[in-house]
Amino acid sequence: SSGINAEYGGDRIQVKLIGFRHSKSHRYLPITRTDYVRSMGEFSLRDSVINSSKTREIKEDEKVDETKDLIGSLVVGQEIPGFVKSIDSAGFYWISLTPGVEGRLWHTLTSTDKDEVENWTDRFSVGQCVIATVFSTRDNRIDLSLVGALTVDAKLWCTVKTTMPGVGVKFQISNRDFGVAPLTELHDHYTKAPLEKFEEGDLVQCSVVAVPHGKPPTLSVRKSRTSQRWKKAVGNRVVVDRVINSVSDLEEGSVYSGYVKSTSPTAGVFVALGHSVIGRVLMKNLSDNFLKNWQPMFPLGKLVKVYVLQTQPKVELSMKRSDLKKGKTSDDKEGKESDDERDVQR
Repeated sequence: SSGINAEYGGDRIQVKLIGFRHSKSHRYLPITRTDYVRSMGEFSLRDSVINSSKTREIKEDEKVDETKDLIGSLVVGQEIPGFVKSIDSAGFYWISLTPGVEGRLWHTLTSTDKDEVENWTDRFSVGQCVIATVFSTRDNRIDLSLVGALTVDAKLWCTVKTTMPGVGVKFQISNRDFGVAPLTELHDHYTKAPLEKFEEGDLVQCSVVAVPHGKPPTLSVRKSRTSQRWKKAVGNRVVVDRVINSVSDLEEGSVYSGYVKSTSPTAGVFVALGHSVIGRVLMKNLSDNFLKNWQPMFPLGKLVKVYVLQTQPKVELSMKRSDLKKGKTSDDKEGKESDDERDVQR
């Protein structure tokens, strides 16, 4: 609901002075007026405050950092009430949490409904009360969310920031938070050109796969992760590459699809099978035939099929045609060789 009734305009009301807030003025250059501040009185309309006999002395030089005090009492994920103060054209709402403290509510974190996110400026009016979740308190700034905290399996609408060949897609989650969806988390059916349908500014629903400490969160746009309705509707009738969350999801003797992560002239080819699962193909296991100049055949991001030789202590793979033929396919696709794979075996 709105915090202030429009009928108050011009009315005389009883308020109680509860303190002064000191803020710097940009009317003068800092070098000429370094001590210039503006004092703004803070008042309360609450009956409990007006009728209270408690008072406190307000000193002229009192400078309490309200933001730091509030942040010190906040926990990421907790709910906090506030009022919409203004709408910033940069893509967020300013939410007033206390008379001197504001938080930012990024537009993609205002709803789980795509239409509401796209028309975010129409969602709330100035003065409207919202119950928000603390999203971040880094660098003495408060970021808010109406869709919950950044946790594993959370569903968020994000915008495409950039595509990174051989790596994945970088998404903007909030005004200060970004996440990456690796190539293995872009499609349920791996393709040779996994990035071609993503353009800067696109609004895409993402599922949070991992939130590593000190690193950007790992995201997924696979329908099997982001949409329960889609998952229930298609069941096992759709062709998908299985989600590989850990080494325990791999089975020795099976064939999987993956993307080339990197190559080494001495170690061979490293293949991403999942967002955190990387396997190695030694040079001797690249082909049944001898390959002299093999590195150009495996550019970063190339889609390949591999046979799992072992999972412990390290994931060792093979691309030999003889191994691929005898291996069990782990996904729902037929184990057919691509033209590129046939070229490697020649």
